[in-house]
Amino acid sequence: MSQYKYPSNLSRSRARFGLRRSRPGASPLRRRFSPRVDRLEDRSLLSTLTVMNNNDSGPGSLRGEIAVAAAGDVINFSSTLKGDTITLTSGPLALGVNLTIDGLGADKLTISGGGTEGVFVVDSGVVATIDKVTIADGSAVQGGGIDNFGTLTVDHCTLSDNTAVGGSGSSTTPNAAVGGGIDNEVGASLTLTHSVLTGNVAAASPGNDAFGGALLNLGAATISHCTFTGNEATGGGSSSYYDGSYGGAIMSFGFGPSQLYDSTLTIANSTFSDNQAIGATGFTFGDAGAVDVEFSAVATITNTSFTDNSGTGGGGEGQGGAMFAEGCTLTLSDTSFVGNHVNGGVGGEGQGGAVLFFPGASVKISNSSFTNNLAQGGTSLGGFGGAMMNDGSQVTLTNCTLTGNQAVGGTGTGVPVSS
Repeated sequence: MSQYKYPSNLSRSRARFGLRRSRPGASPLRRRFSPRVDRLEDRSLLSTLTVMNNNDSGPGSLRGEIAVAAAGDVINFSSTLKGDTITLTSGPLALGVNLTIDGLGADKLTISGGGTEGVFVVDSGVVATIDKVTIADGSAVQGGGIDNFGTLTVDHCTLSDNTAVGGSGSSTTPNAAVGGGIDNEVGASLTLTHSVLTGNVAAASPGNDAFGGALLNLGAATISHCTFTGNEATGGGSSSYYDGSYGGAIMSFGFGPSQLYDSTLTIANSTFSDNQAIGATGFTFGDAGAVDVEFSAVATITNTSFTDNSGTGGGGEGQGGAMFAEGCTLTLSDTSFVGNHVNGGVGGEGQGGAVLFFPGASVKISNSSFTNNLAQGGTSLGGFGGAMMNDGSQVTLTNCTLTGNQAVGGTGTGVPVSS
């Protein structure tokens, strides 16, 4: 994997009152008052800073308040900004100290890159929280909405229509488009809760690959009660090992400890719908319409649904309508796959209507269902594995149901095979 580049760079005190019972007839003793100075703990007072306007910079702006914030401060917003958009024109907002940005509600306040700027960058070593805002229309080489090098919690937010355009990025293959919504970098930690990621795109330029329409995870990502819908990895195709687009919603990628880094991905109580991985024109791959897990990454997915996601090859294979797993450890439980589909391009097969397991993965699936998923081959070629296709992995299924899934041959050929 020599094509990979890596970043150079997570009450009051209880007092004894000692009250004594008085003997009958005795006069209560008067307490003597002795003034004293109590020792106070050494600490700095934390501040709450308030954003007063929707300007890109200057006094009272979000950028201005971030610039003067001290570690541990909270930034909130004046109620007069309800319904407003803060549009950035001078680069992304860099979070360089531990900080909380507390919005007015994702439906009440938008922070926008205006289609030309990234929105947030979280520095290495910083612990930050962003909550109750919409992050929209960001555009960057990587991490169009957020590029996270630190420890970040995103709660009750919407990330919409952000784009990673590729260029001189350092996280994956040179110039690849990675993490349309969020790029969670090597060694970084992301907690994503009660949030919606929609319409985010990793859009590769010709000759490059696309990874993670909503999220590229190279560190540790924990996701719960989130919705991923309408995200895309698109236009991917290069001379690299990948040669295509991977992970319409999420790609989680790792190398073992001897190869610099691991990644871990935990997803619970979430939904993935209408996400797509679309290869560029030519012999390219479209893999994992929703979630791609590869190379020593460890993923655990529970109580989650995958519906109507798709992988479409350019002229090569479409692999894994909802998921693709290679060389990783994957545990799936209490999860449903409904109506996902994979389409081979001209000259390519459709493999794994819901899931494709490529060599080297260790997979355990329990209490899960696969319904009405479809593998469709390209012209004159076949579709294989309406529900799932296993190409050299160790897969164990326990208490799972497969109903109405189909594998269909290419145009004018083949007989549907149901499972």
